[in-house]
Formats: sequence, structure tokens, C-alpha cells
Amino acid sequence: MTQACDADYQKIPGLFRLWDLQFVFNRRDDYQVHYVEQTADGTALFAVYRRKPGEGEHDLG
Repeated sequence: MTQACDADYQKIPGLFRLWDLQFVFNRRDDYQVHYVEQTADGTALFAVYRRKPGEGEHDLG
């Protein structure tokens, strides 16, 4: 993915645990998930970025 395409994604506020992601995603939007850090008890935390369908689609023709 290029930087221009990355700019089309908007960060969803907060950090999420792996088991929280099912409540964040829907079938209509595109997502990027990035590992951020671990909590003191070893739970992985992720940042989620979302792009609505049709946003950022560039004409390659």
C-alpha cells in the first residue's frame, strides 16, 4: 500500500485488544490494523484505521 493510499484511512480513536476487534469491524468498510504495544499483563494492543468504500479509490487508467 502506498503512502497516498494510507492517507485515505482515518484512525478510530483508542487502542483495542484482539478480542475487541469483532465489535469494531463491519463488512462495508476497509480496515488496517497495526500492532502498537503490550499492556503490563502482556495483552497486545492495536490501532485501527478505517476507510469507507469509495474513499481514496484512485483512477489508475
